[in-house]
Amino acid sequence: MIFFVELMSNRSSSSAGVPAWSVLTLLALPAAVHAQVTSSPTLPSVFVTATRYEQESISTPAYLTVITRDQIEKASVSTVNEAVSRLGGLATRTSLNGGNELTIDPMGFGDTAGSNLRVLIDGMPIRDGDATEIRLSGIPIESVDRIEIQRSSGGVLYGGGSTGGVLNIITRTSSVKRHEGSSASLYAGRGSFSTDEYRFSGQYVKDGLELSIAASDRQSSGFRAHSANSDRGIFFNAKFNGDVFRAGMSLSNEDSYAQSPGPLSEIQYRTDRRMAQPDSVANKTRGIIETTRLAVFLERELANVVWRLDSSLRWRDLDSVAVKGGFPSSFNFNGNDNFLSLTGQRSFDLMFGQNQVLFGVERGDWSQFRRYPPSLGFGNFQLDFNSISYFIRDDIDIPSLGMRLTAGYRSERNERSQLSLLSATRLDNNYDRSAWELGLSKRIDDDNSVYARIATSFRFANIDEFGSSYNLDQTTRILLPQTSRDQEIGWKRNLGSRGRFDIRAYRSDLMNELAFRNELGLVTGPGYSYILESNVNLQPTRRQGLDFDLSYQWSPAILVGSSLSIRDAKFREGEFSGKRIPMSASEIVSLRGEYAIDDRQRVGVMSRWTSSQYVALDFDNNYPMPSYTVSDLYYQHKTSQFDFAVKVLNIFDQNYYSYATRVTASGATPAYTAVYPDFGRSFWVSARWRF
Repeated sequence: MIFFVELMSNRSSSSAGVPAWSVLTLLALPAAVHAQVTSSPTLPSVFVTATRYEQESISTPAYLTVITRDQIEKASVSTVNEAVSRLGGLATRTSLNGGNELTIDPMGFGDTAGSNLRVLIDGMPIRDGDATEIRLSGIPIESVDRIEIQRSSGGVLYGGGSTGGVLNIITRTSSVKRHEGSSASLYAGRGSFSTDEYRFSGQYVKDGLELSIAASDRQSSGFRAHSANSDRGIFFNAKFNGDVFRAGMSLSNEDSYAQSPGPLSEIQYRTDRRMAQPDSVANKTRGIIETTRLAVFLERELANVVWRLDSSLRWRDLDSVAVKGGFPSSFNFNGNDNFLSLTGQRSFDLMFGQNQVLFGVERGDWSQFRRYPPSLGFGNFQLDFNSISYFIRDDIDIPSLGMRLTAGYRSERNERSQLSLLSATRLDNNYDRSAWELGLSKRIDDDNSVYARIATSFRFANIDEFGSSYNLDQTTRILLPQTSRDQEIGWKRNLGSRGRFDIRAYRSDLMNELAFRNELGLVTGPGYSYILESNVNLQPTRRQGLDFDLSYQWSPAILVGSSLSIRDAKFREGEFSGKRIPMSASEIVSLRGEYAIDDRQRVGVMSRWTSSQYVALDFDNNYPMPSYTVSDLYYQHKTSQFDFAVKVLNIFDQNYYSYATRVTASGATPAYTAVYPDFGRSFWVSARWRF
């Protein structure tokens, strides 16, 4: 495709290229393994639910990564975020809100990363209607069966906000796996910065009934001053597999507390990266979030259609203290999120193959009551968001040609409102949007397939965005929906019984990308002047790149893996035409190696290099962030009943930051770059008892 050639041409002229060692490794591995797999047995099929029903990954026209339960346990992964970053190869950065949380940003959307990644639990979205962070650190890792990552947009099946990809966390509730009997485990860990973690899990499976529970408790004083945090979570699951139906229920509660150390100036960062912003310490900034979620599903075949009903209720309370003008400001948000969907799947034979049709309707209702401090003069707000969607997707398999044809369409109605209880003013934002996709997958042989895909996706302004969007005359303006035209081509290869190799080239052309800007103009009046900050629609942008992923069992004792993301994210038109989009690294390279010392012991190393990128809000590309490399080491000793693990994170104590932003001048304070330091070297020791 033309865009692939153009991308490679752009990379050849880039001054910030991928390190030579990573290129040689990435090129050498596929060539080295090719000769070794020709006589190997076929790799067992990997099944995914990226299309809402199980199918082989190699036949799906999309770029997919599956993190299995076995991988999570072998790598001693403790959280969903850690699994996505270390095993999934996705770009992440430390949360600005503190705690044991990461912001996931696979496509380089920077400050709006969370609004462009669709996060699901068992296929049901957990994205709130505002811009607050989705925190995954409280989900007990033992409750997770696998994690599916789709790096391409999922607008047809999952709706708005999926331009940057889809992250589907499959728990024991939705998994079709069954292991008769009962089991349990106790886990205890101790690490740097007074970090302690305890986890418990138990399962009971008999005659189609499965009950499980997973709980976790983690506390830490934090790497930086004023960064103490804790996470507690409990997840209960009940599932029944009958002769004519499947049903399940899950109930979870997550409670997190995090002090926020705030940003540092570059001078403060160079002086002591572990210090906290003085205003944050003085005002005791922090955030407390409690989330309770109840979800149920029922699946049954009627009239040759497999029907599935999904419903979830989610309650979320946020209590935080921030700094405003050097003084503490308390915020309290109380919200609930209700989701209901009914889908049907029909499979039937055609003269030349098989047809699988999936169709459904979804309804989402979200509301939130906000209490702002009287000192800000905002008063209280009632926020509401409602959506209804209809979608259909058709997969046609033609065995004689080894082909799959895919087509899909979604229509979504979105209504959002913001009511100020102080002034009795109301803002409304209502839109209709649609998405479609066309895909083609071709099986070359049992171990190889190629695919091409073209799709559209969209995102509506969330309540925080459309409620804080202004013109220079300070009147509210309407933000247009963000839309994207997405294209990709890819190749998937099973490397015999030893692993797999995937590569894709993609391009996404965005219109009206939703973002935040802080230098729209100077507003002046009698005795005051300030820089206007607002949410805006950007001029046309483009994201294109190359993704590569390899996992290979080199020998019975050696496992190697690598991933490479080459990303070219720029403005296509307007005042910043040709400029790079802030917080979008050009290259991200990950390497992983694991050595089995014997049947019980293994040691592994993971390393990631992230290229230089421009700080958030730097649309003029004047303030680059330095590149950085972070390496982790782990050792595990495992028997039938006991596990013992040691981890060293950031082995070489890399002094780096993965996020920074430009702060505009205010009064006598000049503009400066605000830096959020990442963790230094840390150690972790843990033990698990299975019984």
